[in-house]
Amino acid sequence: MERHIIDNSRSLTEQYNDDRQRAFYRLFYLQTLNLSGNSITTLHSQTFYYNTRSCRLSVAQNNITDIQPSSFQTNTNLCRLDLSEHKLTSTHPETFSYNRELEWLDLERNNITDIQSSAVRNISALQHFDVAHNNINCVQSDTFQHNVELQLLDLQCTILLHRAHIVQYCYIGHTMYNTAT
Repeated sequence: MERHIIDNSRSLTEQYNDDRQRAFYRLFYLQTLNLSGNSITTLHSQTFYYNTRSCRLSVAQNNITDIQPSSFQTNTNLCRLDLSEHKLTSTHPETFSYNRELEWLDLERNNITDIQSSAVRNISALQHFDVAHNNINCVQSDTFQHNVELQLLDLQCTILLHRAHIVQYCYIGHTMYNTAT
């Protein structure tokens, strides 16, 4: 099988910002896309709409502040997604709901304050979830109950106010705990 890969790291032009709805239009067989190190600020619902066979997507090291909930809706084959080093403060509960094959999700080095259980509930194949170096202050005890394949939850350098039974899966590193209520 022929592999289709585009590596546009650090070279994305203003064309993406001007024509974001059709930036990767008709690239039906695209399997790997690297858009790291550009100046992308928002992921729109149509950006990856036609890339239904994409398995790996890296949009790391941009300035993304907003991801529309349906941005990855048609990317049901996505197995690895890197959204690290942005300015995200949260993710909508529907953002990853169609990505059941997603095994690796990297949200490291954002400004995320909360992980809602509904945000990762449908990702049944999730094995690696990296939210290190964020501002997460609480993880509910039922957040990862549906992620039975989860092997690594990286909360390194994160301040947690309540641990809530997450210790069984995670690499905590230099995480600080405040168990006072």
